[in-house]
Amino acid sequence: MFVVNVLRSLICISVPLPLTTGIILSSTAGNFFVSGARNISFLQSKNLVSKRTLSTCTTVRMRGGSSGSNDRNMESSLLSQLQPSKRQPFVPPMKMKGIFVGSGSDGMADERIVRAILELTTSNDAGFHDQSNNRKQSYSNINVLYIGTATYDLPKYRENQTKRFLEFGCQVSTINLVGSNDEIGTSSSPPIMDLDEMKLLMDAAHVIVVSGGNTLYAIDKWNNVGLDKLIYDAMNRGVVLTGGSAGAICWFQGGHSDSMDPETYKSAMVSKGNHVSEDDSNDRNEPCKEWNYIRVDGLGLLPGLVCPHFDKTQSNGVARSVDFDSMLLKRHSGELGIGIDHWAALVIHGEKYRVISLPGKPGSVMISQSSDAGGERVVTQSLSQEGTPGIWIKEVKDGTICSTLCPKEGYVKDLLFVTPADAISKDPLADKCRRENI
Repeated sequence: MFVVNVLRSLICISVPLPLTTGIILSSTAGNFFVSGARNISFLQSKNLVSKRTLSTCTTVRMRGGSSGSNDRNMESSLLSQLQPSKRQPFVPPMKMKGIFVGSGSDGMADERIVRAILELTTSNDAGFHDQSNNRKQSYSNINVLYIGTATYDLPKYRENQTKRFLEFGCQVSTINLVGSNDEIGTSSSPPIMDLDEMKLLMDAAHVIVVSGGNTLYAIDKWNNVGLDKLIYDAMNRGVVLTGGSAGAICWFQGGHSDSMDPETYKSAMVSKGNHVSEDDSNDRNEPCKEWNYIRVDGLGLLPGLVCPHFDKTQSNGVARSVDFDSMLLKRHSGELGIGIDHWAALVIHGEKYRVISLPGKPGSVMISQSSDAGGERVVTQSLSQEGTPGIWIKEVKDGTICSTLCPKEGYVKDLLFVTPADAISKDPLADKCRRENI
């Protein structure tokens, strides 16, 4: 059995935080036997922290210092044994292909991400390629369909997120739902498409790219015009589904969203002109703005509650990882949390998945080697991008967050589970957001 030693001195770094923004990632001292893609440690904190002190860091020590494929296979196969029997593992359609990125503008502008997306269009082996060959292959026969509803079909965002595909020789087309006859359209805006026009583009597409931006607005729009059904049909044909930020959330049951940030509202984004970033981070230590993250619905093609930019702090001054755990604990404890770092991506191809961690980029995953005789590997979640990019799987157990570093590859059934409908609750702030974003 794979043994994880959880040491009290290592597991918990506590700082005073308001209960409204804190997270609990802690454990009693002792040994835990774990086996599954969602439970590196079974964290229990009832008597570990005071009512006004919450932990902001999780550390676990794993015997065996190697991080090779044998360890990853052990983690994937053993960890699945802890899955409660009442939960039904999620098995995706065999033709399903997708790459879900932690960032929109940054992710889609990175050649390595775009190459992985395009390789998936012709891959028959779940996309587990050796990507050491940097030669730029031509994909002139690949049709990429861009959906920029979340950025209100503004051309600057489209240009930024499709330029790499054009460099690879792809043909790029666009679905426009916010056109010249919309309330924010301009005289140069393309006309809104009807359902038949959208279906023609969908039927010809090999890749669907969804922009970052305002997730709530986009999902509402798609549901209203029937685009959601066309996307579902495209998934079943094996079209590659991709995007970052809002473009990652949209494929899942829901997401931790910045849709209530006024800077993502229509009027604000139109007025930005040439500014094309959908990542409203607060890296420049500017004065914090007052707005709340909210849970938004996605299309529900995959189960789970996704948090993109997981390792970032946005313009409201609140770290997304901190607020995500608070959201799961307080209002959405029945859902599986998936935190995707800004420079990471989750690849799904049929029954298999893998994690993309872009080399040379910052992230939340810190791995070090213990000086103990056992040579244990220490895995820590950083709140300040001191590590490498990764993906974290989160569950609420007995009122406590259980945080697991997602293995680098494995089977989807060991990672995701079907979420019962009665475990999903709507965010009461969503309607307020809709009223404000007019």
